[in-house]
Amino acid sequence: MSNPACILVYGRDPSLLETRCMLLETTGSKVHATTEPEQAEQIIREERPDLLVLCYTLSPEDRTNILSAAQHLRPEMKTLILTADGTSETGNGDLDIFTGARALRAKVVEMLDSGAVSR
Repeated sequence: MSNPACILVYGRDPSLLETRCMLLETTGSKVHATTEPEQAEQIIREERPDLLVLCYTLSPEDRTNILSAAQHLRPEMKTLILTADGTSETGNGDLDIFTGARALRAKVVEMLDSGAVSR
């Protein structure tokens, strides 16, 4: 029996993070959330998440910093960037938040299932 996947949700709006955590917990994953960059890095280092979800509430600088830290600390971790303007940053790990909660959940499940998540 495999352990549940681990997800880190990082953004600036605590109420959005709370809602996203509740939604993502329905995937059977262990979900962590933070608004603090230092705590995000600590969670990446200690909890070794399989997926990093970056909320659109982060500044471009916040996003760049955490992506750099994540690449250094856990290069195999997948990343999903949530956008609010329909633009794509990476072309494959992005999701417009206006597609809704069902689309977010489906994208997360797809990303976790697309690679062997071993804990």
